[in-house]
Amino acid sequence: MPTPLLDPLLLLVLRQDGPSTMQAVGLPLLIAAGALILLILGCRALFRKRLIENIPTSRCKGVTIGLNELKGTARTKRPLTAFLSEKEVVYYSYKVEEEYKRTVRNKDGKTRTKREWRTVASGRKFKPFELHDDTGRIRVHPEGAEFHAVRAFSETCRRSNPLYYGKGPRRGVRRSTGRRRFTEEIIPHGEPTYVLGTARVREDIVEPEIACGESGEIFLVSAKSEDDLIRKYAWQARGAFLGALLLAGLAPVVRTINTQGLPFGEALTAALGWVILAMGVVGAVILALYLTTVYNGLVDLRNRARRAWAMLDVEFKRRHDLIPALARVVSTAAEHEKDTLDAVVKARSNPARASEGGPDGTAEVGAVIDEQSSSLERIFALTEDHPQLRTDRNFRKLMEELTRCEDKIALARAFYNDSVERMNIRVGTFPDLLLAPAAGTSRTAPLSFEAFETKPVTIELTPDGSDDQEFGEEEEIDPAELVDEGETGEGAGPDDEEADHAEAESTAGRPRS
Repeated sequence: MPTPLLDPLLLLVLRQDGPSTMQAVGLPLLIAAGALILLILGCRALFRKRLIENIPTSRCKGVTIGLNELKGTARTKRPLTAFLSEKEVVYYSYKVEEEYKRTVRNKDGKTRTKREWRTVASGRKFKPFELHDDTGRIRVHPEGAEFHAVRAFSETCRRSNPLYYGKGPRRGVRRSTGRRRFTEEIIPHGEPTYVLGTARVREDIVEPEIACGESGEIFLVSAKSEDDLIRKYAWQARGAFLGALLLAGLAPVVRTINTQGLPFGEALTAALGWVILAMGVVGAVILALYLTTVYNGLVDLRNRARRAWAMLDVEFKRRHDLIPALARVVSTAAEHEKDTLDAVVKARSNPARASEGGPDGTAEVGAVIDEQSSSLERIFALTEDHPQLRTDRNFRKLMEELTRCEDKIALARAFYNDSVERMNIRVGTFPDLLLAPAAGTSRTAPLSFEAFETKPVTIELTPDGSDDQEFGEEEEIDPAELVDEGETGEGAGPDDEEADHAEAESTAGRPRS
């Protein structure tokens, strides 16, 4: 963002023997208004920078309702063709500018000719696309998004070039020099794409999608990396705050020049007290805005960690309810293993005990979940000795539910640990560590446990004929009944089923057929 520069010629024009109200008051007020606008822009850029730094990256299969950060490749069945570069894209924006001559008059009455550029044609187009990563895909509806594209085409030519009229309008501007400049930015199809936006439930099927939030939340679609966006917003914040400081100091100097007719150097000396006061006030406002942004960011990190823990707790309880159901189904084919199955069912009490500790008891939770995984291993060890279970309908349903549950646990654990890691980094760095106690944030240990699929199975079973409990006849079990009351499912239908999506095209942000 360019910093304001003082033009001595402008001051000479404004200085008169009898200053008007506009010169004495109006112009300094306009400069002060410019400083206020820069403060707002700087605060906006600082907020975005820290939000991108704080929010953990979600996986496509682990998206939850609310704000999500995603990284993957943008794909669609029928990609757009860019207007100038003719590449396959999901978004493009182009501009055609024409050079022309303009005559201006100097202060001394002499004229000179300037060459300037005027836009003669422009446009953009985008369409919904799917973001793919190693866990799955999610639909992104980019209408209302702020696009950060990459330059794909830039060429300046004259009338003899076929591009001049081939991609540009037939009519030109007055006093044209016969030169046109063509530029285009794109978000390529099949290339890495960064998305930061709100997830909602789709209207056609029960699946999440990323779209513009109703409350005006941030929505970014970028062909640039996360680090590139962070650097961009950092420079914007610095430039805006520096510009606000300079404008604040300039306002009293301009007023002194217009009211007293002093040269710039003498006016600066005469108004030095006001300059220091104005810049001090703006500096204090910048500091307050920065500390407020830091505090709000810490609170947001704390809430995200708690939200991630709640997601884990839901899946732990779901897994906890699946264990006795699996044991009951296996018992129909392995009644002589009753003692082993009874020991497995006793593990049901562990997850409830684990969830009581909350995020502060991650070590205890990890141990409890490992015990639960060991119980599941014993069940699956029994199924290897009884292959007929693989054809049992109840067993297959429970296995599918358990597989989905394990996938969700892995994704939720990764999201939780990423949230905790970012929070721990903030809490340990200046100036965040000064505000961390007030925001209620502190260092938290990540959650570590082993998935039951990866642990070795080494058990020995001794058949025992004593039965203290009767297992009834085979009963069809609906995995949906195992979900705790009040829980909400995340969708319907197989994950690998391809859905045909209606893809809309838009020009200048307006849908069209």
